[in-house]
Parts: sequence; structure tokens; C-alpha cells
Amino acid sequence: MLMPAPDAVAVRRRKAPWWRWGLSLVGVGLLVWVVARLDPEKMLAVLAQLPATALFGAAVSFTVNLVLKTVRWRRLLDAEGIHLGWGEALASYLVGAFYGSVTVGRVGEFMRIDVLLARSVPFGRALAASLFDRVEDLATLALVGAASAAWLAGRAALAWGLVLAGVGGVLVSMVSGRLLGSWSGLATPRTVSSGRMGRLVYHLRVLAGEAPTLLRPAVLMESLVWTAVTWAAYCGTVWFLARGLIGDVPLLYLVAAPAISALATLLPVTYQGIGVRELVFATVLGHAGVEREHAVVLSMSMFAVMFVVSVAWGLAAMAVRRFDARTLPR
Repeated sequence: MLMPAPDAVAVRRRKAPWWRWGLSLVGVGLLVWVVARLDPEKMLAVLAQLPATALFGAAVSFTVNLVLKTVRWRRLLDAEGIHLGWGEALASYLVGAFYGSVTVGRVGEFMRIDVLLARSVPFGRALAASLFDRVEDLATLALVGAASAAWLAGRAALAWGLVLAGVGGVLVSMVSGRLLGSWSGLATPRTVSSGRMGRLVYHLRVLAGEAPTLLRPAVLMESLVWTAVTWAAYCGTVWFLARGLIGDVPLLYLVAAPAISALATLLPVTYQGIGVRELVFATVLGHAGVEREHAVVLSMSMFAVMFVVSVAWGLAAMAVRRFDARTLPR
């Protein structure tokens, strides 16, 4: 039996199961283990020397990162033919950043599509741009982390090989976009079989139907440029803090450490990468001669700045939304 496909899907905010939050405590335990092996008095002394200018520079750099990511998302929506005002796009992205900061695996970031669902944009189309830029971020982190790790290990050939593999991946993505578009058109666009599986297949096909658009060479290359710029701002956050806490550190180490540790935020055994991030920073920066106490304080300071900035801007965006809702004529 066929029935009309809904234009939007209500987002169900289910309570996370206890075991998921229980697994996140593994990262907390790892953090306790790492810190217990360090000198707490030395860590406090390192933290005390962090200048306010370094904190301010890091906060500004991460704010720029959020704004640039909003621009990337908005441009992807434009490519899909979904038009969203810049102010509304920024508010929606900042709200998503807030929920991403308080959820395991940063899944709350996808809350930004609520504004699109409210406009009756089909769920698959609304999700496409957000999922696309999330995959781009993951691929960039994996590539930068692996290549820099190979370079630091003295395997320059492997590092360049990974870079070439990344270029090949971009070319393959352009081809796969056409294939996904063909698969999405196998079903009648506006119909869906009854039942959960039928609706799921329908929305997956709608999502896949956006692939040819988002993977067009011009759209993909522009998105990759925005991804590179946002990554530079992300690393700038770490650079400001490192300058204040440690001094001069080779840039390659300040790129490798956050790239590898950022992937830890996606692990279900950590909350925002806590524990794993500190271990990665201590290991990577240790090769640059940075003491473990300095590396761990840098990692924790980075998390604190990014968390506070995301939460502060997210709450501000929510407040603006509520104010606008109250002042709109009825």
C-alpha cells in the first residue's frame, strides 16, 4: 500500500539510555588516571601563568570558527535551493553548537535542522547539508590527523600518500554523487510504503537525491575551501592557548594534536573526548619536548574555551529567538 510521504518529520528527542551515559564515564576515568600521574601543583602553576590575552584570542578564534561553519552550511543550503536568512542561519547553527556541546558524540548539532523542518522542508533534504558538512569535517580530521602522525613518525612518503588518497577521495565523491542520485530516483519521489522501514527508505532516497547537487565540482570545492578555513580557525584556538601556556611549539604538533583528539569526541566511551584528548595531547606534544603537565593543561584549557564559547553563543541565540517570537505581531 502506498501513501503520500510526509513533507516533514517530527524530531523525537528521546532520553539517552543509561548505558550510553555509563560508557561516557570511561573517558572521565581515563582523565582521572592521566591526571593522577601528573604533578597537580605544577599543573596549577602552569594554569596560573595563562594570560587573559591568550584566553581572549582563543575565544575569538573559536567564535570565528563557528561563524565560518555557519557560512559553509548556509552555502550548502543555497546549493540545495533552500533559502535561509543569514541571521536565522547563524542562530540555528549556534543553537546546534550548544546542543552539540552537551551531547555525547556531538549528535545535538543536528538540532539546527529544526528551523528547516518548521518550514516543511522534507527531512532528507533538511538533513543533507548538515550531514554533508559533518562528513567533511570527519574526513578532514582523519586525513590531517593521520598524515601529520605519519610525518611526525618520520614516514614522509606515507604522509604524502595519504594526502593523495584524500584528493582521490574527492574525485570518487563526485562520481558517487551521480550514482546515489540514480538510486534515489528508483522510487516514486512523493510516495512511500507504509511502515517504519518504508518511511526510512523514502527519507534515505530523498537524502541521496541531494548528493548530485552537493557533490557538484563547484559546490564541493567551495565547501572544501570553507572547511579548510574553519579548520585554520580551530587550530588558531589551540595556537593562542599554546603561546600563553608553553611558548613556541612547532605548528605541526599543534595541528596533529587537536586533529587526532577531535576524533575522540565521536567515541561513545567519552563525553566530548574528555580523557582521550588529554592523553593524545600529552603523547603528541611530548615528541616536541613539551612536559606532560603543560600538554594536559593546554588540552583542558582548549576544551574549556570551546565549551564556554559554544554554550554562551548558543544561549544568546536562544534568547534572541525567544525575544523575536514574543515581539512578532500575531
